[in-house]
Amino acid sequence: MEGGNDNRICFLGDTLGFKVELITKQLESAVEPDDPLIKPIWDEIKNALSDGKLVLQNTWPLWQIVTGWCDNKPVRATFEGFEDLCFENPNYVFYILTKSDPMITREKSFKQTIKFGADVTDGTFTKPGYEYGGKLYDATIEALGREWFCIPCSDGQRDWSCCRRTLARVNGSQLSLVGFLDETKNLHGQHTNVFEEMSKDFQSIAATILGYLENDNFELD
Repeated sequence: MEGGNDNRICFLGDTLGFKVELITKQLESAVEPDDPLIKPIWDEIKNALSDGKLVLQNTWPLWQIVTGWCDNKPVRATFEGFEDLCFENPNYVFYILTKSDPMITREKSFKQTIKFGADVTDGTFTKPGYEYGGKLYDATIEALGREWFCIPCSDGQRDWSCCRRTLARVNGSQLSLVGFLDETKNLHGQHTNVFEEMSKDFQSIAATILGYLENDNFELD
């Protein structure tokens, strides 16, 4: 997700084989990197890097890997085109990952993933300020019925780009499900037919949305 969502990072660690240590500091307001308030965070990050551990930093719109240290601040790897577009979480949120043995089997991990997906889809899983699953679809349809899809962006008449990004997120989540089901075919057991039909349905929906996203006149429609 844009911005990242850490509510399942420990589950990923248990499944793939790494331990997660959260490093952060709740600050009343943003501070400069050389502020003494965050020196303890910097010390922990530098120690983790010197020990060869993987460090992730919670930045927006993409999380980044911390690769080193320079001028009293972390050096981060990022995707091409995002070098100057990522913003730090004001509370300086980091995750130190340490290799370990997986804690749960692939079979159990698959079942828990399907259960979580169902919770997201039917609205059982919630997070303040965000919509997921069917609720995201409903909110998107409601916004499409307004004069402006994104009211804060209406002044610059660029709210169509927010609409496009939202549809791209929806499309990405659908394609992720299709890919996940394809990669886990050997774990479907007696529910093979159910998952095959689910995959076909989402492929069809994703193809429809992709048609809109690939329209050169998207912002004019």
